[in-house]
Amino acid sequence: MLKPGNPYVITTCCDAKYGDFLIDHWLASLTANVDLGKIDVVVLDYGLTSAQRSALNQRHVHCFPCVKDGFVCNLRYRDIERLLQVRPYRQVMSVDSGDIIFQADVSPLFELEPATFRAVAEQVNVPFFDAVIEHSDIRPELLSVMLEFMHGKPILNCGMLIGPSSLFEEFWVEYQRLCRDFASYGVDQFAFNYYAYRAQNFTLLDPKFNFVVVSMTMPFVVRDGRFLDRQGELIPIVHNAGNKSFFRSINHFGFGPDRNQRKYFGPWLVRRIVSCLRTWIWFKRLFRGTTAVEEGQPSPSV
Repeated sequence: MLKPGNPYVITTCCDAKYGDFLIDHWLASLTANVDLGKIDVVVLDYGLTSAQRSALNQRHVHCFPCVKDGFVCNLRYRDIERLLQVRPYRQVMSVDSGDIIFQADVSPLFELEPATFRAVAEQVNVPFFDAVIEHSDIRPELLSVMLEFMHGKPILNCGMLIGPSSLFEEFWVEYQRLCRDFASYGVDQFAFNYYAYRAQNFTLLDPKFNFVVVSMTMPFVVRDGRFLDRQGELIPIVHNAGNKSFFRSINHFGFGPDRNQRKYFGPWLVRRIVSCLRTWIWFKRLFRGTTAVEEGQPSPSV
């Protein structure tokens, strides 16, 4: 249910696969911990079941119908732009749905540095763009330029982004310029990082506002199902990222005292794999030489 006059919106994207987690954990934790007095909650609906949709409507969440013709985390920027044509919110928070819980109020973020995107940079330097994601969605003539430009830069994690509507609309235009399709995991993060670092239109947030468990070095403990930092304070947004279950750092992830068991071997192995990938990329760049070319400039002649 959309409330007349609300200036802010929290959006997420979801299909039937993650719909139950969205309702029982994502939304339950959001409503328990976040002041929604000035905030609408909108789910970009890429194929929820009728039961899931009904449960969300009963909880005053608006389901915005969308077409699932690609990877939903990529498509959400297209459909956020569509949503903004209907409801011109001042600020938008875009949040993943299947691997995030809220533990504290994040509504003050809507008024922090409101002219910029706000995002968290991952603390572990994962060679995500070079070695993890599929490149087929990126326009071939731009791929090498984008990879070279992003090399060595901390990754801005797109699991939680907040910014003015105008910048979300601007990014969607740029996204279409950079990509020829929207089918592959991680492409949104590649496109957003390239866009944001070139535009320099973002503000870094404290890691606690998108605590990506697998790629953060900040110490934490889990007590009674809750994630606490070294001072014993609740971490506002916990993100159990990983795409595949093996890469996720937490078993039985969710909202409640019986949830959230830490894994140890899997995360340790992931760190070792990341270290090997970084070494491989370093040697690859060493032997080929670096040929950084600014976009729009001719490639060096051979």
